[in-house]
Amino acid sequence: YVVGVPIIIRTDDRQNAIVEAIKLPKAVDTSTFPVWSKDGKHVLFSTEKGIYAVSSTDLSGIRRVYEGTTAGLAISGDATMLAFWDLSPKKKLHYRLIVLRISDSAIVRSWDVPVRFDGDKYGFDVAFDSNEDSLYARTFDFSARTPIERFDLHTGATETVCRAGTSIISTQGNIYGLCDGTKIVKLGSSTPPIRIEGGRTLSRIRLGAGDSCILGENFRSRDN
Repeated sequence: YVVGVPIIIRTDDRQNAIVEAIKLPKAVDTSTFPVWSKDGKHVLFSTEKGIYAVSSTDLSGIRRVYEGTTAGLAISGDATMLAFWDLSPKKKLHYRLIVLRISDSAIVRSWDVPVRFDGDKYGFDVAFDSNEDSLYARTFDFSARTPIERFDLHTGATETVCRAGTSIISTQGNIYGLCDGTKIVKLGSSTPPIRIEGGRTLSRIRLGAGDSCILGENFRSRDN
């Protein structure tokens, strides 16, 4: 276990690093990535004590928006909603996917999703679509694989879009999923997938600079 507090690193006009600790009780790292509002004025992050919103210009402006152990933070494009997994809901052997209104911590929509996957659980990826009327999330409700599913924010309906997914990323209004370890799919689109050739199987996608991405194995796709 790694115990500590979150920090923000700034650079001054001379590109010197300024390290500032956020004044919160020490907590166990839950391996979740912080998310930023598009304007860079706020950052949200989670510990096992809950989800916190912090002003990037005033680190004393701290507010807990949700209490409990969570994973997979995603912020909507207009910075009004937050999506995440509650890993300790009241219903046994279920995780709860929650959409929260940040301003007043009101729950806009939630789903109780069964936990049937019998392997190690990692990568609680969640992403809002560009219209912010649905979510894409990697779930653990199948015994032998982890699907990527679409959750409709208006109707509550769910749809499996990839039977075996391992990663989701959101960039410039588009969402991409890694399916079957062999193809990168643009979710919510009819665009043909990028297929990974050469017998390689990939595990994760992470954003890089510009339109590039970092994959779980070094490779060069002929589709660029």
